Amino acid sequence: MYGIIDIGSNTIRLVIYDVEKAEHGYEISRIMNKKYTASLAGYITKKGKMSSAGIQCASDILCALQAITESIRLEKVYVFATASFRNVTNTDEVLRRTEAASGFKIQILSGEEEAACGFYGLMSEVRHAHKGREISSGMQIDLGGGSTEIVRFQDHRILKSLSLPIGSLNLYERFVDGILPTASEIKQIRKYVTKQLNESGISSKSDSGLLCCEGGTARALKKLIDAAFPENAGHTFYNTQYLNEWEKYYLQNPEKCQRDILKINPERVHTIIPGAVAIQCVSDHFNRSRIMTVRSGVREGYLLSQLCGLQADPSAADFIN
Repeated sequence: MYGIIDIGSNTIRLVIYDVEKAEHGYEISRIMNKKYTASLAGYITKKGKMSSAGIQCASDILCALQAITESIRLEKVYVFATASFRNVTNTDEVLRRTEAASGFKIQILSGEEEAACGFYGLMSEVRHAHKGREISSGMQIDLGGGSTEIVRFQDHRILKSLSLPIGSLNLYERFVDGILPTASEIKQIRKYVTKQLNESGISSKSDSGLLCCEGGTARALKKLIDAAFPENAGHTFYNTQYLNEWEKYYLQNPEKCQRDILKINPERVHTIIPGAVAIQCVSDHFNRSRIMTVRSGVREGYLLSQLCGLQADPSAADFIN
């Protein structure tokens, strides 16, 4: 068994995986999942520095997870951080203090590495759950708390990837005054995200029309759409029109939507709407027609990359041949 600790801008999570050697690589399955809501993006100062309180919060959680990993016989524990450490101005201090407190060696993934690992996770899920049907080409988005990774892929290979400094938590921190965003705040979020996409340089040319969505926000959004539109429940894919319909539903029924969020994922009550708007902006910008909510992601892809000795190489052939 292997452990993965993912230090994100919103959550810090430990996942334990069972790993079996397969004909073409490895098959992995989740054994245990332990999550702490750290909201590290909330500890970033106006100058982009993580405060001492934020570093202490991350250190305390990592120490708690270190105690858990010591009680389980694991082959190895991998620890990585994404935008949570990558996008702050005092990265060296954050890394030094959290490593000293926890005893972990922490790798900070670049935006390119994070995008590639997310893609590896997607291709692994495609191979096992969908046998590669319909998902050889399209676009992938991994919306986290502090960044969004976007990948355009064709024939199971990355054509273009990028990381943008937009996430569900930092959008909330930047634009929302209350718990849930108002119609005016949603417009501000949409304007900002659209500007980031326009300046990204990645082509909006259409391909298969598929958008594969990774991350906790995307999974929670799918559950909310299913709750609002029961005819969509149980389907792996859904039409992008449901994104627009759900936003209208939210604006007309904010209290009902808040109750739905509290039932489905209370920890994301303040971030789910900003994240949903970001996903909608990506879908519109790249002319998507269908969305697939992906269960696997950067953690699975990172583990596979370590097991297979892969780098952030724009290829997933190891997982699908």
